[in-house]
Amino acid sequence: MKKFFLFPLMVLATLIALPACSDDDKETIDPGKPETPVATTYTGRLTVNNGAYIKENADCEITFAENGDKLTLNINSVKFAEAMPVTINLSVPEIPCATENGKTIFSGNDIVPLMGVAPAEAYKFSTITGSIENSALEFSATLSKGSFAFTGVEKQQ
Repeated sequence: MKKFFLFPLMVLATLIALPACSDDDKETIDPGKPETPVATTYTGRLTVNNGAYIKENADCEITFAENGDKLTLNINSVKFAEAMPVTINLSVPEIPCATENGKTIFSGNDIVPLMGVAPAEAYKFSTITGSIENSALEFSATLSKGSFAFTGVEKQQ
């Protein structure tokens, strides 16, 4: 008797599940929407205060907003002087940017970075400008605590 009820239930479950496996759920790409660059990590040379501190193999990560008009720059393990006892991670959010012909240009003024989730007013970016082209990232910034520049290439995973 159990087999009599179990078999029709299995057939019914199969019939319900099969239509959910159609191939018409493919994502369509809007040809009018510009392509949004992806998040990328770059490794290179970070120069702080015109050479007062230089870090080779520094990592910076760029994450683009969904519509591609802003980016977040994460600067990992930075010091502003050789004698600074610890390194800090700064996240510079919502820097305006534009991508055209494979080159992304970004620039912003008066941006308060984050240390973790907390605003870091002491490290406010007066200006930041940079570009991404051919897997290379370059930027320079002036902060209340000094200045720094970065030149690097896309980190290979």
